[in-house]
Amino acid sequence: MKRQEEFEHEYMGRIEKLRKRLEKSDVEISLIVQNVDRFYFTGTIQDGVLLLPREGEPVLFIRRSYERANEECYLKNVVKIRGFKDIHEYILDNNLKHGVIGVEMDTVPVSIFNRLRYFFDKSVFRDISEEIKDLRMIKSDIEQMFLFEAGARIDTVLDELSLSISDSITEYEIHRILTETLVRSGSLQYGRVRAFNMEVISNYVMCGENATRLSFLNSASAGGKGISRAFPAGASFDKIQKGKPLLVDMLYNFEGYFCDCTRIFSIGKPENRFLKAHEQSIRIHEIFKEGVERGFSIKGIWDDAMELVKEENLENNFMPGLGFFGHGIGLELDEKPFIHPENLENILDGSVVALEPKFIFDDGVVGVENTYVIRNGSAVSTTTLDENIWIL
Repeated sequence: MKRQEEFEHEYMGRIEKLRKRLEKSDVEISLIVQNVDRFYFTGTIQDGVLLLPREGEPVLFIRRSYERANEECYLKNVVKIRGFKDIHEYILDNNLKHGVIGVEMDTVPVSIFNRLRYFFDKSVFRDISEEIKDLRMIKSDIEQMFLFEAGARIDTVLDELSLSISDSITEYEIHRILTETLVRSGSLQYGRVRAFNMEVISNYVMCGENATRLSFLNSASAGGKGISRAFPAGASFDKIQKGKPLLVDMLYNFEGYFCDCTRIFSIGKPENRFLKAHEQSIRIHEIFKEGVERGFSIKGIWDDAMELVKEENLENNFMPGLGFFGHGIGLELDEKPFIHPENLENILDGSVVALEPKFIFDDGVVGVENTYVIRNGSAVSTTTLDENIWIL
């Protein structure tokens, strides 16, 4: 019962925080449609819409499955509906002001938005996606607990995986072993992103030049040869090469929260240029942690990292074609804050950052990725794995 009350307090607190963020706006009611946002505020991802009036009790309207939503949701008012018409009638019957309606305009499809405009033809619509993303950026103690649990399980998974790597098997075979190990340990096998048309798989295993083949995904290590043009990324049927960096970029999904981690393996010692560049990636992690502790802006951290990269004459290899080397993470992989040179803000306590400074050569990729929780002005890694190249 105590845990139930704790979670009820957590979800109602999130709703009240969103209301507070919207106080200075003219939004009278908000309609939250996107799956992950709705889950964040209610505790269920069943199909429906969350209605949040400026004052009064929130209402969760559910199309499917009403029974499961009642079991999972931490709100008191769960109403079964067939469509937006029922929501419109509810608002009219309860005399809820709806002259200005807030919606997540960054994710709501045009077809859904047009349906809303049809039923609420006298209303003005406002975008509330930034307020929601800013709120979700700061993780509660419960959310941080989930992230640290995910990180601890990654440590075990990668330790076990390292025993299976050899030059007699393919990238895809290692991918299979990694996936099986993750499943046995309890990781949910899906990835979620907010950006339109950004598709991901949970694990990338790529060796040598295959890891350098960038693809349509906006990530330094989400390329790869793959096995099909239908999803041209990830592990291939090519065998692992001796002395070439083997990149393993993986997600652990615990209770919907993602921990992102990359480690580099090598069968035999790789060339010095790979070792040198990998050392610089580790140094950038130290620059990041020091910058957080000293209260530097994100741009300041970026500038210090780039100064190091240029000193080592590695700027042409550093995250080519990408304007960031870190991203927020939580229920989605592309949350705030993003570590890029135009971000003048500081990294706030409660933020979570997946830091992934990588160096791409013609025949291999190196670099380490850790997921950090910002606590009391310090960046605390959710994983404790050795950051150096694992030479097998």
